[in-house]
Amino acid sequence: MNNSYKKASFLFLGLHCSGILCLFIIFYFMAFFFDPLHIFTTPEDKENAPYSTDQRLQNAGYIRTFDFNSVIIGNSHMENLSHKKTADYLPGKWFNLSMSGSRNNERKIVLEKVFREKNIKQVLLLLTGDLIINSTEGFDILYDRNPINDILIYFNNKYSKCFVKHTFNRILGTHFDDNCFGHKLNIDEHNAWIYYPAHNSRFGGIEKWAQHYQNDRTYNDVNNKYLITSRPLKTLPKAIKREIEKNINENIVSLVKAHPETVFYCYAQPYFKLFYSLDLRNQDGQATEIYAEFLRVSARVASSFKNFKLYGFDNLPFASDVKNYKDMIHFSREMNYQLLEYIKEDRYSLDQNNIDEYIDDFIKGCYSFDIKSFHNELNVLIKK
Repeated sequence: MNNSYKKASFLFLGLHCSGILCLFIIFYFMAFFFDPLHIFTTPEDKENAPYSTDQRLQNAGYIRTFDFNSVIIGNSHMENLSHKKTADYLPGKWFNLSMSGSRNNERKIVLEKVFREKNIKQVLLLLTGDLIINSTEGFDILYDRNPINDILIYFNNKYSKCFVKHTFNRILGTHFDDNCFGHKLNIDEHNAWIYYPAHNSRFGGIEKWAQHYQNDRTYNDVNNKYLITSRPLKTLPKAIKREIEKNINENIVSLVKAHPETVFYCYAQPYFKLFYSLDLRNQDGQATEIYAEFLRVSARVASSFKNFKLYGFDNLPFASDVKNYKDMIHFSREMNYQLLEYIKEDRYSLDQNNIDEYIDDFIKGCYSFDIKSFHNELNVLIKK
């Protein structure tokens, strides 16, 4: 009885271990046979291979697949930058790893992987001047130091179904599903949104804003607040200031300090002045003050590290001109390249010596933006 029990136990364990081993072999095979994100395998024709438009996932494959020594990494503000055209302003072999809606903490984990795998000479880095920290759950395993767990990215409902489809397509010789494998993209501008009519049709002036006012909440914000008197500037609580300092130290300073051989060109996205004008009419608002504090702390970093160059563009005329924006935060691609021209010429740099004057001018510009005239003109155009 005892021997029979032992034999049954050993048989059960053997079958259990064999099952686990078989599953591992299947999943291992899946990675190299399927691998739509190109995390484990390099496509033969990398310029024409399909890629996912989910940058948080696909960037890991881009880092593996392409050769570059300079990185563009921001959010949607930098997605329209071409690799080749960026090199016309800042010589280097560039690749754009910008992720739509990304925050400082997300860009940090991607950059850490880039630095582990590439010899990076330059980083064009966007500073997000707010307190939002995005969750990295769901894609952070692709950027840690453990390559074995990368396969877990395919353990979800979408990719499991895709794997089955792909297997049958390979057996039957039928067409692959683009929704599973991604799309053939122009790699030089693989995440550019400027070519989509829904975006580019909104540039060009307040007339364009009027045509598309129903697709954006800006009109309601302006309509509700243009007659409200601007609030006085607030003093930020010490807890928020500490949070800002922590954000910059963890997500920017840590990288700058660890890679003194790399030049970091950094700027904060210059929103349309209307954004801050509305914030100053919100009694509970503090976006203007938080942004200013991010700039102050970043300017101290610029004075402390020679390889960190900070630029400020908020006070230039373009930030008050509606024709350069499709909404309150997204400016045109022409302005993207104009900012690169300024960086190339080392104009509008910020450090501890000029940051107070810069912020004073910024605050004055926020208060002086003529939101009433903007509202009246927009209202007339909407009613036409």
